[in-house]
Amino acid sequence: AKACNVDWVILDHLHMALSALGDEHTNDERKLIDYFVSKLRTLVEETGIGLILVSHLRRSTEGDKGFEDGKQVTLSSLRGSQSIAQLSDLVISMSRDLKAENNIAKISILKNRFSGETGSACSLHYDLQTGCLSEVKAEVLDDF
Repeated sequence: AKACNVDWVILDHLHMALSALGDEHTNDERKLIDYFVSKLRTLVEETGIGLILVSHLRRSTEGDKGFEDGKQVTLSSLRGSQSIAQLSDLVISMSRDLKAENNIAKISILKNRFSGETGSACSLHYDLQTGCLSEVKAEVLDDF
């Protein structure tokens, strides 16, 4: 990373990278996640790069409101292992109610080792024509 002047790495997504490892280390997904995330954390500390790691959410239990229906995302919503949250400096969630037709996504800070501030950060509108996300002010949300 240093030799190539890399400042940031985006790994989208964790579970796809794990499937590429196969059964090399273990066939236990939680242990594999623990191992892989620990290696990523070591890479970040040794090189000083920033790492954005995309992770999927666990499936909701039957009868439970799903994330695609607007269920609130928490640290325990991360799929596979709590090491994802434990070894991260910052955990950000992006969620939206797929049944709502307003194309609004809510951004929340679930963990913040830098300042400790967590909670709702902002709302973003996805423009189908341009493919761009733009911040929506709270007072404008009622119009969507």
